[in-house]
Amino acid sequence: MMRMSARMGALALVLLLAAACTPAVPTAAPTKGPAAAVPTGTSSVAPAAPTPAPTAPTAASKIKRGGTLRGAQTTAYMSLDPHLATTRTHWALGALYDCLFELELADKVNIRWQVEPALAESWKQVDPTTVEFKVRPGVVFHDGSSLTADDVKFSLERIATNPKSYGKDFISAQSTVEKVDAQTVRAKLKAPNAAYVPNLSCWAYTMGIVSKAAVEKLGEEEFGRKSMGTGPFDLAEYMPDDHVTVKKFANYWQKGTDGQALPYLDGATFRVINDTSVMQLELKAGNLDVVGSVDPKDVAGVKANPELIFEESPGQATFYFTHGYNQQTGPFSNNLKLRQAAEYAIDRQSLATVMTSGAGRPAYYPYWAPGMLGYDETLPRYEFNLDKAKQLLKEAGYPDGVEINFMTIAREPDRRIVEVVQQMWAKAGIRAQVDSLERLAWISRIQNGNFQVAFWGTGTALDPDTQKFYVYTKASANWSNWSSKDMDQCMDQGATELDPSRRAEIYKRCQRIIYDEAYVGAGYLLPGAVAYRKSVNGVGWQFAANNLRRVWLEK
Repeated sequence: MMRMSARMGALALVLLLAAACTPAVPTAAPTKGPAAAVPTGTSSVAPAAPTPAPTAPTAASKIKRGGTLRGAQTTAYMSLDPHLATTRTHWALGALYDCLFELELADKVNIRWQVEPALAESWKQVDPTTVEFKVRPGVVFHDGSSLTADDVKFSLERIATNPKSYGKDFISAQSTVEKVDAQTVRAKLKAPNAAYVPNLSCWAYTMGIVSKAAVEKLGEEEFGRKSMGTGPFDLAEYMPDDHVTVKKFANYWQKGTDGQALPYLDGATFRVINDTSVMQLELKAGNLDVVGSVDPKDVAGVKANPELIFEESPGQATFYFTHGYNQQTGPFSNNLKLRQAAEYAIDRQSLATVMTSGAGRPAYYPYWAPGMLGYDETLPRYEFNLDKAKQLLKEAGYPDGVEINFMTIAREPDRRIVEVVQQMWAKAGIRAQVDSLERLAWISRIQNGNFQVAFWGTGTALDPDTQKFYVYTKASANWSNWSSKDMDQCMDQGATELDPSRRAEIYKRCQRIIYDEAYVGAGYLLPGAVAYRKSVNGVGWQFAANNLRRVWLEK
């Protein structure tokens, strides 16, 4: 879905698509920007005046304010600097920081996300490579200083250029950022890019807006321990390997459905628990209210517990057994039939069943999944066919089978996946010797091209343009070192095309290139999920990230 001002011109219109509107000359006055359709592009009309970000539709009379939320995730909080944090969806970052935009699930059936204003009160497309943001007035940081265009400019530049930034790939289209006035920022893009605005939302908390003054005063290391954002919670206590505790920020700008300032909670504590089994026990015992990881083997038990709720992410998921064949050397190089034989020999349904206890589903294409723009179930795929795998192996020049090297990272579930796939390949005559390496050693061999087959994990994306970092020649996360001129051109076209229906067709073609060249593949897809007690209300999603700022406790 997309919303747009009736006064918005054609250039603003095409940012994230509305095909059935008549172009007009853009007006100089700021308008509410298009609520970008991710991934599809049907159109709708929104009021011309800026509107506040949406709130949960809970009846105000039911909401109970107060209390402390007790949550747990598996990864340590090594930094509270959103731009430099190594994980993009930590709840503490979502509590401490706001982004320019929020996401709202506009269509639960077709998984369509809609961009809504947050710290950017409004925005407009000045021309195909220029986006202008109006900074929301009256917003203050946790130290009481006012949010201005300087902070937004500083944050966008820092995300895009800091060598340690974990968000720079999302806004790689950004060229320069200029301050127009105290409340206006203008971003220039290297080329038209349909993903730029959606990627500035808090689907990844790496896009949080920080205080320029605080970063410059404290320095990166100290800022990462103290933080300074505009989020609904202020920092109370920080223990990197153990927990983060936050407290209600009394001067937060957003209002709840009861007309009072968010958050509803007095505070929250987010613990680090590496063992998901321990996490589930703590949840069932009532020592936790919400957990960010549910082991597939525990899903049935959580669902059967009358005190708990299991909720899958609407759209976000992780690909397991994403794998690539070395294009430059080894038996798979320049041997399409051998690569196809290996793909047909993988029984993805069985792999998903064994590895996820039925919680996952087969994935025939890496990087594209249901709900993503351009995903097409009708495209050909490598369905399990052992006879065909054996025949292709013969046609590839290996009538007696082939010995291959299979490289993996020494961790779970990777090692278990390898054992299952190794057995599947053996049935077809592909005999795999496994090298299980520590992650840094694995990366080193990948970078040196010293492998035949390797595998890793990846995730779905808010916009398929982000997936170019996995498939584009020499891209930062192109672990297989696959290089395809056709794919490079396809991804470039998808990024610069602003009409959603045309973009969808382009990305279908990109998806088909994966099948045709067969240098990368996937095994199964496991949706992201949370589990929480029934006393917890208002848990939301922003694609990959949980939105806990509107949570309230019924107790």
